[in-house]
Amino acid sequence: MRADRTSLIRRTWNQARQTELARHGFLLFVALTVANLSNYFFHVVVSRMLGPEDYGALGALLSAFIIISVPAGALQVVIAKKVAVLRATGDRPGAGRVLRSMLGGSLVAALLLGLVATLASPLVSRFLHLESLVPSLILAGYMVFAIVTPVIRGGLQGQMQFTPLAALAAGTTILRLVAGVVFVRLGWGLSGAVGASLLAEAAGLLLGVLPLRQLISVARPGRIPVKGILRDAQMAMLTFGGFWAIVSLDTLLVRHFLPGERAGFYAAAAVAAHTVLFLPGAIAMVAFPRFAESFGQSVEARRTLFHSIVAVGVIGLLAALFLSVFRSLVIRTLFGEAYLPGAPVVGILALAMALLGVANILIYFHLASNSRALLSLIPAVAVQGLGIALFHESLIGVSLVMLAVSAGLTLFNLVAAYAQPGDPRVQPDTEGELWKPFEAGIDISVVTPAFNPGPSFRSNLETLFTSLKESGRTFEVIAVSDGSTDGSQELVRELAPQGLRLIHYDVNRGKGYALRMGLGKARGRYVAFIDSDGDLNPSELASFLTLMDTYDVDLVVGSKRHPLSEVSYPPMRRLMSWGYHWAVRVLFGIKLKDTQTGLKLAKREVLAKVLPRMLEKRFAFDLEMLVVAKALGFTRFMEAPVKLNYQFTSTIAPKTAIGTVIDTLAIFYRRYILRYYHQPSLPIHAGEHEEDLVPVEIAELH
Repeated sequence: MRADRTSLIRRTWNQARQTELARHGFLLFVALTVANLSNYFFHVVVSRMLGPEDYGALGALLSAFIIISVPAGALQVVIAKKVAVLRATGDRPGAGRVLRSMLGGSLVAALLLGLVATLASPLVSRFLHLESLVPSLILAGYMVFAIVTPVIRGGLQGQMQFTPLAALAAGTTILRLVAGVVFVRLGWGLSGAVGASLLAEAAGLLLGVLPLRQLISVARPGRIPVKGILRDAQMAMLTFGGFWAIVSLDTLLVRHFLPGERAGFYAAAAVAAHTVLFLPGAIAMVAFPRFAESFGQSVEARRTLFHSIVAVGVIGLLAALFLSVFRSLVIRTLFGEAYLPGAPVVGILALAMALLGVANILIYFHLASNSRALLSLIPAVAVQGLGIALFHESLIGVSLVMLAVSAGLTLFNLVAAYAQPGDPRVQPDTEGELWKPFEAGIDISVVTPAFNPGPSFRSNLETLFTSLKESGRTFEVIAVSDGSTDGSQELVRELAPQGLRLIHYDVNRGKGYALRMGLGKARGRYVAFIDSDGDLNPSELASFLTLMDTYDVDLVVGSKRHPLSEVSYPPMRRLMSWGYHWAVRVLFGIKLKDTQTGLKLAKREVLAKVLPRMLEKRFAFDLEMLVVAKALGFTRFMEAPVKLNYQFTSTIAPKTAIGTVIDTLAIFYRRYILRYYHQPSLPIHAGEHEEDLVPVEIAELH
């Protein structure tokens, strides 16, 4: 098992390193590493020159810089998305027109907002307890350039001109470092340090236009409506406003709530922790055009998302671990002994930044796919602000608020990305036997999925056939080999009872996927499925059919917790089953005591309407079937007793437990946020690449 896992990791790494994401990502990673190192040298030198009191003010002002530039950062994403789409279709004049129009419109907006910021500068000075008005006025001037420069960066990103984009990122920060040191040494203090950022932003605007001159020169005549792009940018503005508020708002609020020296300690710790965000910026910039080209719905987009999350997550956690172990050394090296009181929170903030790095990738993905998951940033910022207001007395308290908000935001957006419909490998078809009139000679179709079940697969199928024959019903059994590699499907080929069908494909997709494949081929009046491991006694199918005929219900659900059930399973599983039951009851209002037992019977017409809306392919297929049925108005569920005897240990693999939780939350997201299950009709997507299709073999065995 360990060798297989190592081989899988090696194959994934070799595949990922050959992709365009890896090549361009490395270039940007190097450039952003240079940029971030320059920024950190800036902080290291200036913090020692200013001291904790003034450095705390500088940290707050730089956080304000980030929050102010957010709307322009949103414009960068929207322009990159539009230019990427036009580039993909070969429309360079159209891309040039977009860029030229936005440069003019953003300049006008920047001048107006700069004027407003100038008038508001006294309020900013009082909020941050600044002794001089000059830093606030510099902040207003910074806004003018900060709004226009990202338009240029968006054009470079959309054109995939990553070399000049990388040079721009590194060059401006080096200029900021040099200018900051010179200005502070000239005696300009806090104002000089802030002024260096203004100078670097202005230089970035001038240098960034040069690589795009040719694109602008071939622009199609006319102007595009800037209001339309601004309307498209609203969600991006909200997105990056929320994200960078979460990254930076803590430093600003700590400056407001705490004495200046303690605010300086926290600012130093936050700057050290922000090193964890080096990689996500580079990866996200390279990945976003790939997301945008298909609105996040192609196989390539999903593959890029997976590679990005793995890269950012692993490196982010390693960086957070390093900072946590060597926190005092890092603070002492970067900022000096005077800032050591901030060292205890470095590890906590570093872990929060590692989580936010993953969230950053997910946010880019949701932007490309126009997902409403981005609205999660609004309550996240609100919770962060409220939490810091309540727990600001302690630096540890503030850092724990950051960690909690980061974890919640990342988990929600991960679930939302997983729950997002559109993966062409997941969509079921509606052209199988299930959606045709049932065959009069078949009372019930029974589907049993298996993945490497071993020699017992044959004997369990024989037991199933015996039970069905004794029921007196006409039947068919559909055995689904979910990418089995142990040869068990060959054992099935040797069986020749009337009505056995085998479905086999070479790629393991999960129990839910296997069930959808088998159920779609069902020809009987009623359709059931049962686990193939032999734990459940198939003789109960006869009583299920009797209940269906007698009470005319939509679904008969096997339940371990039915009073008449005969079950033997470990106490830990009993506890987990009880907890999951109450979670399902609270989340979905389903009052069944057990949704996960692998034995269920449905009316054919009910399943034909439910199955096309189902997306789960792993652990929560049973729950999704009930949730979708309820959403479509089928509420007549009946629990029935089962005979169950677990034949394996009570331990549950962490992967299975985590997968079940994520799948369940994904169903909740689709049900109540996307309202996906309520749509009157659903598009059926075909795979875009032949290599992503699953070859399926269907054998009739008589």
